[in-house]
Amino acid sequence: KEGIVVDFDHRESLSRLLRFESSMMEKGEETSFTDYLTRAKDGQEKIYYLTGADRATIEAGPYLEALKSRGFEVIYFFDNIDEVLLQHLREFDGKELVSAASANLELDDDVEVEGVALNEEKTEALCAFLKEEFGDKVDKVEAGKRLVSSPVAALVPEDGMNAQMRQMMAAMNPSEALPAVKVELEINPRHELIHQLAEVQESNEELAKLVASQLFDNALLSAGLLEDRTDLIDRNFRLMEEAMKK
Repeated sequence: KEGIVVDFDHRESLSRLLRFESSMMEKGEETSFTDYLTRAKDGQEKIYYLTGADRATIEAGPYLEALKSRGFEVIYFFDNIDEVLLQHLREFDGKELVSAASANLELDDDVEVEGVALNEEKTEALCAFLKEEFGDKVDKVEAGKRLVSSPVAALVPEDGMNAQMRQMMAAMNPSEALPAVKVELEINPRHELIHQLAEVQESNEELAKLVASQLFDNALLSAGLLEDRTDLIDRNFRLMEEAMKK
């Protein structure tokens, strides 16, 4: 992709030239959109992808869980310029390209997930508590079904900028301030940490706020959207102190 001037009127030709890694390929092996579709599930109408600094970062994040558990292959893109390409490609062979980190990702319920979910009353109370705690930093907080082993995930709204796009904009206009990071927060109502947070919210609000803030910063970190890690590090030490008291 480096050194190539792209004419986006030839999107179809470009998409057939692209090569990339994916969740079903070994590290270093590359595939194509055409090959991807030969492995797609019956009835699959979308092509799923994730962008990130590298493969390890993508696979350590929470966004792969839902699709992997449902048997979908996810394409990996590592370069910031890929965001521009994806915005113009939008589809291949009639299949829409969809980010696995999108807040608008649609998933069916055809997957077994371990653990018992919080009841509706406690879930609503916890989401309201988190929304109040984070204020304008989040568009909304709600329980979802994309998470399997992670407690929370920060999702980029439809009109928002993900980490790669923010990096590109900052590089293009270094003197211009970027808009504040704003996300949608999804919680995993089956995760033990979410259960514990719901309980401690009622008995120890100060500790609940401390844990909630750490969860939120961890979610931003996984999304590549945490711009200042000072609070996360200091808060981590405070949580260690609380744990050692027991």
